[in-house]
Amino acid sequence: MTDNSMIASDALKFMEIVETFFITESQEQIIVRPIFMEMNRWIVTASGHIGNSGKLRIVTLSQDFEISCNVEPVSVEMFSNCFMLVLQQNLPDEMTRNMLFLKRTVRGCSRRCEERFEIGTDYKKFGFSSAVQFFLYKEQKILCFLNNVSVHGAMITCASSEIKTGERIKIVFSFNNPSEKIVQSGIVVNRNSASNNYLRLSINFIEPISFLWQKRICGF
Repeated sequence: MTDNSMIASDALKFMEIVETFFITESQEQIIVRPIFMEMNRWIVTASGHIGNSGKLRIVTLSQDFEISCNVEPVSVEMFSNCFMLVLQQNLPDEMTRNMLFLKRTVRGCSRRCEERFEIGTDYKKFGFSSAVQFFLYKEQKILCFLNNVSVHGAMITCASSEIKTGERIKIVFSFNNPSEKIVQSGIVVNRNSASNNYLRLSINFIEPISFLWQKRICGF
């Protein structure tokens, strides 16, 4: 999406991309998932080997089109079977405009990465629909109170549980104006007792960082 930013699924949704495939020279259609995107280069993870050249097929809400591309195998940490697609044609104008907006948003957030925004009882100022949000831990849905947030993390307070440092959770943020839910994975990097019955957890978000979350940060 930009320089070294992994693209989140909600960024693809913002660009109205529904599905992406690679069509090999033998006309085999293979599912691919974009990981990094630039105007003329995409890095994707593929469900099969895709050869040295072919066509990237992009299905959006309004159109279905193909772009010829050359292929280079690449290595990406945490992903298997990755390839760089070097696009031989320009993306449609609307998709280009949306990608430029994505780039500006992420770059704007990178300049604010050290900022931390206090939430507490003033949750409406940030656009949250309620002071009480929730996160998913294993198969549990746990209510929490947001102390503060940043581009890359959050501090939350919740009822005492067995959750430990190093474990993963998914925070579900609910917003107003516009109404939307943002799901962001994170890892617990610190836990402290807030009182006898409550824990304060420091969460570092795991890439990819939600595009909609970054858009909210930039708009605050």
